[in-house]
Amino acid sequence: LPNGAIMLSMPEYIKEVSRKWIPEYFDGSKPEWLLAGKALHDALDSLASLSAEPCTASRAAVRDGQSITGALKWPERCVLPILTLMVHRLSSAAKNAPTGFMAAAKSVLWVMAEYRDIGLVFGGGDLEEREHISGALSTTFKMDKGAPAALENVNDATFGREPPLEVIGILVTYAGAAVHHSTKRMRVRVSSTQEGESIASNKGSEYTIVGIDTARALGDPVEGPAYVWTDNMSNALVGSTFGSATRSRYFL
Repeated sequence: LPNGAIMLSMPEYIKEVSRKWIPEYFDGSKPEWLLAGKALHDALDSLASLSAEPCTASRAAVRDGQSITGALKWPERCVLPILTLMVHRLSSAAKNAPTGFMAAAKSVLWVMAEYRDIGLVFGGGDLEEREHISGALSTTFKMDKGAPAALENVNDATFGREPPLEVIGILVTYAGAAVHHSTKRMRVRVSSTQEGESIASNKGSEYTIVGIDTARALGDPVEGPAYVWTDNMSNALVGSTFGSATRSRYFL
């Protein structure tokens, strides 16, 4: 790639898996079971909601469902953050493969096949260098510029959904691309957005510490504090000890 950038992608593996489970993709036809857009996400949410129900699927159906989920996890974890929430939903329901699971799983595979030539791009000559904040609590940045050169962490949380649909999202970036991305189930019921966001920030900070230690071990130590971003003002105030604890009154 230009300017010394490096892209990590897995097109050959994705094509191999796709040929096994969705050969229709390479025929140029769209099967009746194919879900896309909102229909796919609604189906995945429905499957996750049924994850605690007794298993009624055959052993073969469960085995196939787990095989597809496993085949999706490697590219998702390594090079395709766009699949993270979808694979998380599938993983929640793979143990009992409820009705509609295979259609949803194959549809996620279809999405992966569409993105097979996309990956994570590290380095290059146009990475943003953020200025460290001094004497101020907050700042603004444009995510359409892409990830900066330095180690950073962005976290977010859903609110107002029934378990197991309540989740947190974690993204750690370095040298212009993701070095960690994950979706995790919220294990407690939250009563405010600040509570959920604080859980996400706390978990994300753990991964940031690992990133700082890893960078030091690789001979490229992080200079100054690493950014931990949140889009919740109350979370930022309480987390920085800048604001009053009454911001947490909804759950304290």
